[in-house]
Amino acid sequence: MSHEKDGIDAHETPESDSVPSQPKLRFYFQPLCGIFIPLAFAAYYLWTYFVWLQPSSNPLADINKPPPNGKYVWWSWFIIGAIGLNISDYTLGGVEAAMMTTGIFKPTTEEELRMHRDLRWSSLRDWGTVAYRIVFKKGNNVPRNWLWRILFGLSVLSWSFALSGLTMQTQDGYKAGNVPGTNVTGVNQGSMGLRASADIINAASYLWTLDSAPQIPSGSALYVPLNSSIMANVSKPNTLPSNAMEIFLTAQAPVPITGSIWGAVLKYNCSEVHRLDEFTILNRRINSSNPAYVQPAIYNATDIAYFYTLDDGSSISVMSQLNGGLINVAAFVEVGMSTGVSDILDRTPSLGYTSANLGLDQEEVLELALWQTFWNPPGTFGNFTNVQDPIPELEDEHYEPQNPFGAGYPWNGNMSAIGIRCTSSSVTGTATVNGLVGTYTDFEREDPNMDHFLTPRLSLGVPLMFIPLEQAANDFVDFGYHGGLKSLGNNSVNYTVLKTKYDWINPLFMAANPAIDLDETSPGFAYYSSLIQTSDLRDAFITAYQQYAIQLMFYGTNGGAAWENDNVTTAAPWTILQAGGGVPPLLVVITMLIWAVGCAGLSLAYGFEKRWAETFDDHYLYCLCDEKRLDISKIFKSD
Repeated sequence: MSHEKDGIDAHETPESDSVPSQPKLRFYFQPLCGIFIPLAFAAYYLWTYFVWLQPSSNPLADINKPPPNGKYVWWSWFIIGAIGLNISDYTLGGVEAAMMTTGIFKPTTEEELRMHRDLRWSSLRDWGTVAYRIVFKKGNNVPRNWLWRILFGLSVLSWSFALSGLTMQTQDGYKAGNVPGTNVTGVNQGSMGLRASADIINAASYLWTLDSAPQIPSGSALYVPLNSSIMANVSKPNTLPSNAMEIFLTAQAPVPITGSIWGAVLKYNCSEVHRLDEFTILNRRINSSNPAYVQPAIYNATDIAYFYTLDDGSSISVMSQLNGGLINVAAFVEVGMSTGVSDILDRTPSLGYTSANLGLDQEEVLELALWQTFWNPPGTFGNFTNVQDPIPELEDEHYEPQNPFGAGYPWNGNMSAIGIRCTSSSVTGTATVNGLVGTYTDFEREDPNMDHFLTPRLSLGVPLMFIPLEQAANDFVDFGYHGGLKSLGNNSVNYTVLKTKYDWINPLFMAANPAIDLDETSPGFAYYSSLIQTSDLRDAFITAYQQYAIQLMFYGTNGGAAWENDNVTTAAPWTILQAGGGVPPLLVVITMLIWAVGCAGLSLAYGFEKRWAETFDDHYLYCLCDEKRLDISKIFKSD
């Protein structure tokens, strides 16, 4: 069966003079599409990138401006991806026909013309041919002029549309609500002081020794300042960060909230110490060469904890663990505090959040130097890890001279020391929070009501978890210290005994969690195969700050009745868009921009040139061959 079109048999090779010469026309629709549609697609993807996909972007930051629905934006890119390649071929097909009428891009041979038939620069077949020639450096010598190469390059870039949907994914989220008032769980300025301080400290200490995750309860929302290096997770539960440059912790709702609410701004940071001069308090410790140094004989009878005060009011507490510990380690620890133990016992300055001098800029310092050695019975074998990278100036400043296993058994009581230094500060007040992005602004200090109990602030709550300051009464923080502490011997330094027979090492090892030999461990005795290393000690006290911060704001409220806050609004469920899917969004931004600028530029520069047809169709081909006196039969021959 024969098929005819315009009176020409499809199976016959037309002659070049079968179509009379026709005038060239100027086309407008196609070049206008080529100018505006590619640029519109690129602008839409740029908007999608800057609003949703850029790492620093978030349309939820402005709670007064409703965000677009991410689901519809995501769907739109699959639709655009389906039609984008056709738009590209239509645009470039018109550009091709227009540029072939110009002198610089006009084909001069039948082979060049044949390579332009049927948009071959956009076909996968020719793409494969080009790739084969590039990879294997060989192939046929079919001429591909500069016009073909330009169109081929832009056609390759048009596959940005196919990749666009793979740069993003939807996620269930929230947008700002419009109904004020919701129930929240946690303390406020009126209820913080209704809880006994000892209960808060004990709860934090218990979770600290369990090495449990510092999980924020309920909605687990965390707020940071704008442009903070900390990224609060608004879609999953938050734990407190390892080093908090500045965070706002407040009462929680099951879903994100926006509005004004009272809470505490917290800062804490712990770093490793490897030389004595990196300390600012413990570098002034009384060392073994000082005549006032407490001699080992003091520790022989019983473990002891004592402190002494430095000239600036800071203090150093010394605690031993040599007699009858619950683990196979003997140790000493020295704790330096910028707010001295004497001030804490006298409750001057205030322990809580009502001090006039309190603020985020008034950082308080906590320093620890820990000496350790294994306390293993003679004949013990195994792989034991001693202190790595100790502080050289503190080597053997503490040691155990007595052989606990009796004469005739080998014993080495030397000890190496490791150290950390922590800084912290905190203040309470009211801030405007945006739970959709995890930020807070407009913070104003507002002290809590402490008519009942004096809740210790973050900087003091952590050392109170570790140092035994309950001599006068377990609740001395709430009811005050009434005396009763004794001096340590007749020394020129006012050493004050805090407690004897105090087990501090077992909780510390449980919190630091070094390697333990479970085969040798029994219910009443923990058998460790590694001493605490510097990083272990740092991580343990970071966790102490985290656990105390959570108990400070939420102890006694979990499972209790929530209270209504009329100043905040709960968020409404919404679909948000985020980067994901496997393809980097920035790659599509670059390729789509090059494609759009290329299409628009060529359409503007050449699209309005007069030509025989809108695209390079057979009619155009016959007319061009007639003008150039080319043999059309060579063009129609099979490859």
